[in-house]
Amino acid sequence: MATPRRLLAGLGLAALAAAVTRPGPKVTPGAAAMAGAPLSSLVQGLKASRTIEIHALTKALEAEGREVVSLCVGEPDFPPPSYVLEATAEAARAGRTKYTGVSGDASLRQAICDDLDRRKKTAYGPDQVLVSNGAKQSIYQAVLALCGPGDEVIIPAPYWPSYPEIARLAGATPVVVETKAENNFVFTPEELRASLTPRTKLVMLCNPVNPTGTLMDEAELNGLADVLLEEEYQGVWVLADEIYERIVYGGKEHVSFAALQGGALKDRTLVVNGFSKSHAMTGYRLGYLATENVDVVKACTKLQSQLTSCASSIAQEAAVAALAEAERDDAYIAGCVDELAKKRDLVVGALGGMDGVALGGTPEGAFYVFPDVSKLIGKKAPDGTVIETSHDLCLHLLKEHNVALVPGEGFGYTETIRISYATAVPILEEAMKRIGSCFASLA
Repeated sequence: MATPRRLLAGLGLAALAAAVTRPGPKVTPGAAAMAGAPLSSLVQGLKASRTIEIHALTKALEAEGREVVSLCVGEPDFPPPSYVLEATAEAARAGRTKYTGVSGDASLRQAICDDLDRRKKTAYGPDQVLVSNGAKQSIYQAVLALCGPGDEVIIPAPYWPSYPEIARLAGATPVVVETKAENNFVFTPEELRASLTPRTKLVMLCNPVNPTGTLMDEAELNGLADVLLEEEYQGVWVLADEIYERIVYGGKEHVSFAALQGGALKDRTLVVNGFSKSHAMTGYRLGYLATENVDVVKACTKLQSQLTSCASSIAQEAAVAALAEAERDDAYIAGCVDELAKKRDLVVGALGGMDGVALGGTPEGAFYVFPDVSKLIGKKAPDGTVIETSHDLCLHLLKEHNVALVPGEGFGYTETIRISYATAVPILEEAMKRIGSCFASLA
């Protein structure tokens, strides 16, 4: 049988499931024929999302009766605010269930403009906003609209796993730049400058960062802006993924890249945001793109018209309600952030007591921690299995301790793991207990 490392690295979900579950029924001839289908080179070259794979495997194990504690998926455990749920039901009852315009309902696009102007000091008009089926679609369409063969897309690592694959889908070349743990994974001006070439078209910048929880402050962002404002880099765009911007801790403030230096780069910045993380509306699938360049919005709208058409009309009605009363909305999010801060502190405190685990600092945004587990690599599990990679470590955790985590390799950074603490406190407590037990058993 192949080693766990090889299974994780090469064969994906089916092989992973075979490695940790009991044997299932034989594959039927029809399924075998399907496996040999003449798939396109585009699809064959595409990597599956490691987070989604692990989450799906967790569900498969749970279906077999295993009690798996999962800290894989970046999804808040609290419900959407009551006013969002009420607006959802009212929209359905009132028959607001038809198509909207492809770019989104005018009332929602105006509400987004008002919200960005109020909180981020960035002024947009409704024609500069495109509402999509989740922030991922907004990112994909923006990259497709701007990038193609011969173009390079700079992606700081650790990164959200979809970034490189989206660049490849557009025919562009992802240029991964490894940030340093000792700098708290902050993307520095020196790292940016060293990665820029005449072929650079786009810089992907997630802030706060998934998977590290790093929050880049205004001074750090200005350092990047200074480089991009130099004459030779006037053609480089920035995709500012700000989906976690409302989840920041300790009184810190998130600054939008589009607002830097009086909006000096606003005409080259594509701001992506949405309602999944801030309002726990993951299943609503609602995100948006905001950019000063109307031609880019039109291009993305054209793409969306051929991909999915409009976002859900009911989800859009719910989003209008989310932004309708600023004071009410701010209070809801502040309460959620307070709860997340307590969960973060629980996880950080538990990790601090584990041998072989290093955490550079306390995350200031999002709801992840990204500890270094390099001192555990090379150790043996009680059954004699050698832990050769963080893939192996996560597979061992899942097989023997029923804890699901995502290995750092999925985020472009080896010998690390990502822990999402956006779940209930009892689940976190049990997970950290199992993780501590697992790590202590390695020798």
